[in-house]
Amino acid sequence: MALLEHLGAIHPDHERLAQHAIRLYQGSGRNDAARHAYTRLARHLSDLGLEPEPATQALITARTRQTR
Repeated sequence: MALLEHLGAIHPDHERLAQHAIRLYQGSGRNDAARHAYTRLARHLSDLGLEPEPATQALITARTRQTR
């Protein structure tokens, strides 16, 4: 996990890395960290005039629905 976090810090707009991090965080019950990884990605993509892929958005929305 530490390596993935390090790579995410170096490449904050790399969506596949963020997806892996989100899945790992969710799998270990660290939903706040998963949300933070998504928010960081979304912010960096927004700076580029982009938004997260639907698959990435679904990772967060599916988990949000499960925890309600």
